[in-house]
Amino acid sequence: KNDIIKYIEKLDKEMESLNDEIDSLNEDIKETKVALDKAKKDLKEAKAEEEEQYNIMKKRIQYMYENGSTDYIEILLKSESISDLLNQVEYMSKITEFDNKLLDKYKKIKKDVADKKKNLEDKVQELNELKEELTYEQNTVKKLAKDKNKELAKYEAKIDKEQALSAEITSQLAKQEALIEDLLEAERKR
Repeated sequence: KNDIIKYIEKLDKEMESLNDEIDSLNEDIKETKVALDKAKKDLKEAKAEEEEQYNIMKKRIQYMYENGSTDYIEILLKSESISDLLNQVEYMSKITEFDNKLLDKYKKIKKDVADKKKNLEDKVQELNELKEELTYEQNTVKKLAKDKNKELAKYEAKIDKEQALSAEITSQLAKQEALIEDLLEAERKR
């Protein structure tokens, strides 16, 4: 009986340990879901910014196409003075700088969107792995509980059988002792 109790205590400790792991995994899943929701929101914002930047670039390219792109030689020929020439060159330089900044910003946003998408995919995979691990742990706990109940039932049946046998032997001993007493009493009387 003591062995059975020790075995049950051991199983209870294992189940408690597995339940702690399950609680920890549930907490990890909850945190990952929060991070996943934030990553989805960030991705949505980044895609909106990418779309806006793309539209700005389209409008700029359309403007340049419709109004023609003036090159430096034309500016030189049309300039009426040196100061006019310098102003035109500076103006062209500013437009080119603006276009380059737009392009750089668009590239950066596009990279951010790709990075956020990758992070989101990683979070989804991590969440799926956590769910698989949790399912495995829960199945382990269920199996452990089932095994514990089987063992307990087996040992209780064995204890009941042994107690019944012990009671029968005790009863037979009592009968034998009574018979011996009766024989001894009969011998004394004779």
